[in-house]
Amino acid sequence: MNAKIRSLASLIRGKKEEQGKKFVLMLGAGASLSSGVRPTNTIMEALLAEYGHDLTEGSVRDRFDRLLDRSNPAERDLLLRPFLDCKKLRPSAGYGHLAGLIARGYFDLVVTFNFDQLLETALQEAGLRLNDFQVIVRVTVTKTCGRRSKCRSRA
Repeated sequence: MNAKIRSLASLIRGKKEEQGKKFVLMLGAGASLSSGVRPTNTIMEALLAEYGHDLTEGSVRDRFDRLLDRSNPAERDLLLRPFLDCKKLRPSAGYGHLAGLIARGYFDLVVTFNFDQLLETALQEAGLRLNDFQVIVRVTVTKTCGRRSKCRSRA
Protein backbone atom coordinates (compact mmCIF):
# COMPACT_ATOMS: atom_id res chain seq x y z
CA MET A 1 0.00 0.00 0.00
CA ASN A 2 1.50 3.35 -0.95
CA ALA A 3 2.00 6.20 1.50
CA LYS A 4 -1.04 8.23 0.37
CA ILE A 5 -3.41 5.29 0.74
CA ARG A 6 -1.86 4.37 4.09
CA SER A 7 -2.32 7.97 5.28
CA LEU A 8 -5.94 8.05 4.12
CA ALA A 9 -6.63 4.67 5.76
CA SER A 10 -5.15 5.96 9.02
CA LEU A 11 -7.31 9.09 8.88
CA ILE A 12 -10.45 7.05 8.24
CA ARG A 13 -9.61 4.57 11.00
CA GLY A 14 -9.08 7.42 13.46
CA LYS A 15 -12.33 9.18 12.59
CA LYS A 16 -14.27 5.91 12.83
CA GLU A 17 -12.77 4.96 16.21
CA GLU A 18 -12.75 8.41 17.83
CA GLN A 19 -15.93 9.93 16.46
CA GLY A 20 -17.96 7.00 15.15
CA LYS A 21 -17.92 8.50 11.66
CA LYS A 22 -19.23 6.45 8.75
CA PHE A 23 -17.54 6.54 5.37
CA VAL A 24 -19.08 6.14 1.94
CA LEU A 25 -16.93 5.51 -1.10
CA MET A 26 -18.24 6.53 -4.53
CA LEU A 27 -16.78 4.87 -7.60
CA GLY A 28 -17.05 6.17 -11.13
CA ALA A 29 -15.82 5.08 -14.52
CA GLY A 30 -12.22 6.08 -13.82
CA ALA A 31 -11.91 3.23 -11.34
CA SER A 32 -12.25 0.68 -14.14
CA LEU A 33 -9.99 2.21 -16.78
CA SER A 34 -6.85 0.56 -15.42
CA SER A 35 -8.67 -2.78 -15.57
CA GLY A 36 -9.12 -2.44 -19.32
CA VAL A 37 -12.66 -1.06 -19.48
CA ARG A 38 -12.93 1.38 -22.35
CA PRO A 39 -13.79 5.00 -21.53
CA THR A 40 -17.51 5.63 -21.09
CA ASN A 41 -17.75 8.00 -24.05
CA THR A 42 -16.12 5.39 -26.30
CA ILE A 43 -18.67 2.79 -25.22
CA MET A 44 -21.57 5.20 -25.68
CA GLU A 45 -20.39 6.24 -29.16
CA ALA A 46 -19.90 2.62 -30.26
CA LEU A 47 -23.36 1.58 -29.08
CA LEU A 48 -24.99 4.60 -30.71
CA ALA A 49 -23.21 3.86 -33.99
CA GLU A 50 -24.49 0.28 -33.89
CA TYR A 51 -27.98 0.65 -32.40
CA GLY A 52 -28.89 4.33 -32.30
CA HIS A 53 -29.01 5.40 -35.95
CA ASP A 54 -32.40 7.01 -35.35
CA LEU A 55 -31.12 9.00 -32.35
CA THR A 56 -29.69 12.11 -33.99
CA GLU A 57 -30.67 14.97 -31.68
CA GLY A 58 -28.76 15.93 -28.55
CA SER A 59 -25.40 15.14 -27.02
CA VAL A 60 -23.83 11.69 -27.01
CA ARG A 61 -24.89 11.26 -23.38
CA ASP A 62 -28.49 12.34 -24.12
CA ARG A 63 -28.75 9.99 -27.09
CA PHE A 64 -27.19 7.13 -25.08
CA ASP A 65 -29.69 7.74 -22.27
CA ARG A 66 -32.54 7.50 -24.77
CA LEU A 67 -31.05 4.28 -26.17
CA LEU A 68 -30.97 2.74 -22.69
CA ASP A 69 -34.40 4.15 -21.80
CA ARG A 70 -36.00 2.24 -24.65
CA SER A 71 -34.22 -0.99 -23.66
CA ASN A 72 -35.27 -3.37 -20.93
CA PRO A 73 -32.67 -4.65 -18.41
CA ALA A 74 -31.96 -7.83 -20.40
CA GLU A 75 -31.41 -5.82 -23.59
CA ARG A 76 -29.12 -3.39 -21.73
CA ASP A 77 -27.09 -6.34 -20.52
CA LEU A 78 -26.73 -7.60 -24.09
CA LEU A 79 -25.71 -4.14 -25.32
CA LEU A 80 -23.03 -3.70 -22.66
CA ARG A 81 -21.75 -7.29 -22.44
CA PRO A 82 -19.14 -7.01 -25.24
CA PHE A 83 -17.54 -4.07 -23.42
CA LEU A 84 -17.67 -5.62 -19.94
CA ASP A 85 -16.77 -9.26 -20.54
CA CYS A 86 -15.98 -10.67 -17.10
CA LYS A 87 -13.83 -13.40 -18.66
CA LYS A 88 -11.51 -10.83 -20.26
CA LEU A 89 -11.53 -8.09 -17.62
CA ARG A 90 -9.71 -8.52 -14.33
CA PRO A 91 -9.74 -6.07 -11.42
CA SER A 92 -6.64 -3.89 -11.36
CA ALA A 93 -4.28 -3.69 -8.39
CA GLY A 94 -6.18 -0.58 -7.33
CA TYR A 95 -9.37 -2.59 -7.05
CA GLY A 96 -7.44 -5.16 -5.01
CA HIS A 97 -6.27 -2.49 -2.54
CA LEU A 98 -9.77 -1.04 -2.39
CA ALA A 99 -11.29 -4.46 -1.73
CA GLY A 100 -8.79 -4.96 1.10
CA LEU A 101 -9.84 -1.67 2.71
CA ILE A 102 -13.51 -2.58 2.36
CA ALA A 103 -12.91 -6.06 3.82
CA ARG A 104 -11.17 -4.47 6.82
CA GLY A 105 -14.18 -2.20 7.45
CA TYR A 106 -12.84 1.17 6.33
CA PHE A 107 -15.97 1.93 4.33
CA ASP A 108 -19.53 1.46 5.49
CA LEU A 109 -21.05 1.74 2.03
CA VAL A 110 -19.70 1.74 -1.51
CA VAL A 111 -21.78 3.34 -4.24
CA THR A 112 -20.74 2.50 -7.79
CA PHE A 113 -21.89 4.17 -10.95
CA ASN A 114 -20.16 1.52 -13.05
CA PHE A 115 -21.85 -1.06 -15.22
CA ASP A 116 -19.00 -3.55 -14.80
CA GLN A 117 -18.68 -5.99 -11.92
CA LEU A 118 -14.99 -5.45 -11.21
CA LEU A 119 -15.71 -4.28 -7.66
CA GLU A 120 -17.67 -7.44 -6.85
CA THR A 121 -14.94 -9.61 -8.38
CA ALA A 122 -12.25 -7.81 -6.36
CA LEU A 123 -14.26 -8.24 -3.16
CA GLN A 124 -14.62 -11.96 -3.80
CA GLU A 125 -10.90 -12.23 -4.55
CA ALA A 126 -10.23 -10.46 -1.22
CA GLY A 127 -11.97 -13.34 0.52
CA LEU A 128 -15.46 -11.93 0.90
CA ARG A 129 -18.36 -14.20 0.03
CA LEU A 130 -21.33 -12.98 -1.99
CA ASN A 131 -23.45 -12.83 1.15
CA ASP A 132 -20.81 -10.69 2.93
CA PHE A 133 -21.62 -7.69 0.77
CA GLN A 134 -24.35 -6.32 -1.40
CA VAL A 135 -24.14 -3.85 -4.22
CA ILE A 136 -26.87 -1.52 -3.08
CA VAL A 137 -26.64 1.04 -5.83
CA ARG A 138 -25.61 0.57 -9.43
CA VAL A 139 -26.95 3.69 -11.09
CA THR A 140 -26.38 6.13 -13.85
CA VAL A 141 -27.36 9.64 -12.85
CA THR A 142 -28.63 11.28 -15.98
CA LYS A 143 -29.60 14.65 -14.57
CA THR A 144 -28.18 16.76 -11.78
CA CYS A 145 -29.86 15.82 -8.53
CA GLY A 146 -31.32 18.97 -7.09
CA ARG A 147 -34.54 20.26 -5.64
CA ARG A 148 -36.23 20.80 -8.99
CA SER A 149 -34.59 18.15 -11.16
CA LYS A 150 -35.31 14.45 -11.44
CA CYS A 151 -32.78 11.71 -10.91
CA ARG A 152 -33.26 8.42 -12.68
CA SER A 153 -31.50 5.22 -11.92
CA ARG A 154 -30.95 2.08 -13.92
CA ALA A 155 -30.20 -1.30 -12.46
